Amino acid sequence: MGNCWKARKSGDSKKYEEEDIPTLRPDGIQLPCDDFITGLQKGVEDDIWILGQEFLISIYKEWAIFRSWETQERVKTLCSKDGIVACGGKSIEIFNENGNSIGKLLGHERPVNALALSNNLAISGSGDWSLRLWDLNSQQEIDKNIINWNVITSVKWVPQEPLVIQTSEDLRLRIWDLRERKILRSSVISVGDNFATCCDVKGDYIVTGHRGFDSQGCEAKIWDRRKNEELKTLKGHEQAVESVKFIGDTIFSCGKDGKINQFRLDGDLIDTWTNPLPKPLVSMELYKSGILIANIDPKVMYFTINPLFKAL
Repeated sequence: MGNCWKARKSGDSKKYEEEDIPTLRPDGIQLPCDDFITGLQKGVEDDIWILGQEFLISIYKEWAIFRSWETQERVKTLCSKDGIVACGGKSIEIFNENGNSIGKLLGHERPVNALALSNNLAISGSGDWSLRLWDLNSQQEIDKNIINWNVITSVKWVPQEPLVIQTSEDLRLRIWDLRERKILRSSVISVGDNFATCCDVKGDYIVTGHRGFDSQGCEAKIWDRRKNEELKTLKGHEQAVESVKFIGDTIFSCGKDGKINQFRLDGDLIDTWTNPLPKPLVSMELYKSGILIANIDPKVMYFTINPLFKAL
């Protein structure tokens, strides 16, 4: 771990209480330590958001931390929904927003790259080539699917439907049908020459962000999941795209080139913000009426949208 404040022990776990935590600094949002940022997530309440940093999870209320705790494993991916915080390492540690451990999902043989929650279910993907479905109540694996040489990069539940979107390094976009609590293939789409690193879904449309470099292949793409076809290619990044989000009638993307791009659904570039220093952006999350963005420093920034403006 990097430099963090001294933890207060609570039983066998380490927790940080509000009075221990510095919360403000002149140049923006105070982070608890200088570890790499592994994820940003919305909390159960509108003013709550969650920060993942390697072995540390922090709960923020607006711009101040009021709770942090350490994880047993290095966090590679973070997901939160309905007051549940899931941290993907080699196993998946489950907490509530108070930092109390709820359980652990065991089965993956390599670290978890992708994780999503829906009601009492979790879906996870890993470098072990497996996609796994879990019951959060019993903390048991329900089903799994293995495709050789298929390193999974992202997963996303389709809202209000028993479907999961999955991207992977085998240059495929897959839609899985889980209505029988089984991982059943619905659609497979070829994404082109550069694999997708991230995805989001809204209604009948999917957006993917892609790995590339020197302005080649580092783009976002819009897909129609009814027809299993690409609708638009969104250009504007010079390095790999790390996160994509549908926000209203637009799409936001951020990437390793330090850029945030806002696109219309017809593919037109509306707005761009570029980091004055070429610091790669690594994570993005909706928060209130704007977006939180994390970079490699590590640093978390808050942007308003329409227009895109760095507010903090």
